[in-house]
Amino acid sequence: MEYITVGTDTILREYMSDIIDTERIVKPAGGIWCTDYDVLRPQNCDWINHLIDHPSDLMMKSIGKNPFSHKAAILKVNDGAKVFTLAGNDDYDKFLEFYSRNGHMSYEALSKDYDGIYVDLCSNGVFGKTYDERNRNYRLFAVNTFLLFNIDAIDTYKKAQIDIDPFDFEGYIDYFPEYKITIQEGDHRVKELSNGYRYLFEKVVAFFDKHYPADNVSHNQMTAIIFNEIMNLFAKDLKKLAESENLDERRIAQTMSTQVLSRNLK
Repeated sequence: MEYITVGTDTILREYMSDIIDTERIVKPAGGIWCTDYDVLRPQNCDWINHLIDHPSDLMMKSIGKNPFSHKAAILKVNDGAKVFTLAGNDDYDKFLEFYSRNGHMSYEALSKDYDGIYVDLCSNGVFGKTYDERNRNYRLFAVNTFLLFNIDAIDTYKKAQIDIDPFDFEGYIDYFPEYKITIQEGDHRVKELSNGYRYLFEKVVAFFDKHYPADNVSHNQMTAIIFNEIMNLFAKDLKKLAESENLDERRIAQTMSTQVLSRNLK
């Protein structure tokens, strides 16, 4: 099984956030978000098709970056990976029966038993005659989506680059802009966490155990608090780690904030 993720060409444990249910319920935070990659259609990416078809989404996802240039990675998932497929009402009912929180789907709970979830929007159970209020949840997904929970389910990955032919965001165009997916040769494997990351993680955990012993706020609020403290109080350590490992400071802080909260260092 192969999937494509857009936004990075390097898969690092330092960037792998835990799965956390959000107030939006339908879409959790964390994991690696992907869509299908078909070797028979190597120049197609459904997510890029969606972004081109919805320029406002393309602009929002590209703040501070070139909207027409995107790093990507082609993931090969282990054949034995345990994936929950959400393709219709029966799947939704099973999800809700065994993995629910306050009457809603809990991806957090699902991630304890599965390596990922595949949301199939092409199934008759979603867009066919069986449509009802339950599967309105599926329609909040723009394309067929594979959300990876467990980074160890990745066998290998390839680095890629997606370049979109520039077009006018605000003007009307009567054609669909072309794009090119360039895949680098060679397979890569996910490396173990660096010692520098583990060291910073332990410092942050010790700090929060001392200064935030009570759990008086929601997961989302506490995650935001931890993120801000890492960015501020641990700025020097964070910068040192980012420079030594060639990592992005904000992405490190985002990942670590969820891991500190769950005390789960992957």
